[in-house]
Amino acid sequence: MKKNIVLIKLGGSCLTYKKEGIPKIRQETLNSIVKEIKEIQLKNNCYFVIVHGGGSITHPLLDKYNIVDGCKTGVILTKKDKVSAAKIHLAMNLLNKKVVQTFLDNEIPAWPIQTSSIFVSENRNIKNISIKSVKSAIKNGYIPILHGDFILDKTKNICICSGDFVTCLLAKKLKANKVLFASDIDGIYDDSKKTINKINLKKFVFKSINSNKIDHSGGMNKKIEYIKKYCSDMEVIVFNGLIKNNLTKIFLNQMIGTKITTK
Repeated sequence: MKKNIVLIKLGGSCLTYKKEGIPKIRQETLNSIVKEIKEIQLKNNCYFVIVHGGGSITHPLLDKYNIVDGCKTGVILTKKDKVSAAKIHLAMNLLNKKVVQTFLDNEIPAWPIQTSSIFVSENRNIKNISIKSVKSAIKNGYIPILHGDFILDKTKNICICSGDFVTCLLAKKLKANKVLFASDIDGIYDDSKKTINKINLKKFVFKSINSNKIDHSGGMNKKIEYIKKYCSDMEVIVFNGLIKNNLTKIFLNQMIGTKITTK
């Protein structure tokens, strides 16, 4: 029987104080979401996969060390740049450790899977991905937890692999039923800043999408691009993860956030 797999992307703006620029995890929010996941699992026959962003923990470091352009253009990094990249990579791993620990504190068997160990790029395009470890974790009753990260590139460089990309590609590979993006906004807004309840990407005008110029992961526009490419047959919802019980309400089929379709 096909497993009911749900991908949840904990956006950096939901997980950390991204807009405020405070390099700190929103522990109370994370605790609340984890408790909801635990209850949802008890009441629903579903298997979760979690992907999280870096938010205020890693994005300011990308600006500080100024190596993003090198990742995008393919300029060979200097030794100093490589040390900087490794520091950012470590910061993300430490954040991941805190996320996983929160699941464990709530008696949920979570299993960290390092993104850079299953993704490899060439000329900044993903060429190799092995999700055997993700499938094995699910099969053995664990919740796999991945994150956006730097990954190694075959052209002697590194490549940014965003959490949104990881989420959508995994959703396709795992044939997920739902893909849920927890953010710090109520959904996707129209020009008057009102939440759009439902969007058909075949008809949607892209100028209406929320944007964030300082978001190194590409912001909402890039998220929509990945959804359109990889999640065409799935239920996709962008919602406010800062509001308690929003995740639970989605599983009760209440109208929360923006539901995205591609048909």
